Amino acid sequence: MTAHTVETCRANALLAGICAEVKELLPGLRACEPHDGIFDRGEIVRWGRRSPAAFASWMGAESIVVAAAGGQAYADQRLALSVLTTDAPGLPRGAAARRIVECLLLHIPRARWGMRGVGAAEDIRAENRYAAAVDKRGVAFWTIGWRQRLKLGAASGEAFAIPARLYVGPPDSEAEAVDREVVGLAGEGGGPEGFEELK
Repeated sequence: MTAHTVETCRANALLAGICAEVKELLPGLRACEPHDGIFDRGEIVRWGRRSPAAFASWMGAESIVVAAAGGQAYADQRLALSVLTTDAPGLPRGAAARRIVECLLLHIPRARWGMRGVGAAEDIRAENRYAAAVDKRGVAFWTIGWRQRLKLGAASGEAFAIPARLYVGPPDSEAEAVDREVVGLAGEGGGPEGFEELK
C-alpha cells in the first residue's frame, strides 16, 4: 500500500495562529508563544521576567469523530492561554493581568485563529492562579481555558506517513549547529530558580 505523506500538524498550526492573533491584539506583550503544558513556579518566575506575556498551550483533544461523508476527522481541542504580568510604574500587576484577560475573553468567542476548519470556542473560562509563593516574586498569573473543534483532515483507510524530520529533528549537520547554539546560550547564565511545584 502506498503511504500518503503528511507534512503539516494542525495542532501546531493552531497554536501558531493563536499566538499570531494575540500578538496583533496585544502588541505590547513582550512574549507570546506556544508552551508545552502547565507552568510550575520556576517557569512562572522565569517568564515573569519577560512580562507582560501570554502563552498558548494544547492541553489535549477529545470527542474525536469522523464524518460519514468525506471521511474528515474532527476533534475538540482543549486549549489554554497563560497570562503573566509584573508591576509597572503606575500599573499594578493584578490590574494589568485583569485587563489582558478581559480583552482575551472578549476576543476568543469569535476567534478562528486565521485557519479554516475551526469551530466556535466553547466553555471559555478564566482562572486567577494566585499563590503566595508566586506573589512574593512579584508576578500575577492567570489562565484562560476553552474547547474548540478543529478539522484534522481526512481519516481514510489509506496508510500515511509523517516525514521523520518533523518529529525526530533535522539531519545531523543541522542538529549539530543547533546544539552548538544551545550550549552557547546555556553558558550565558544560570538557570531559573525555584522549579518546585506550586503549593
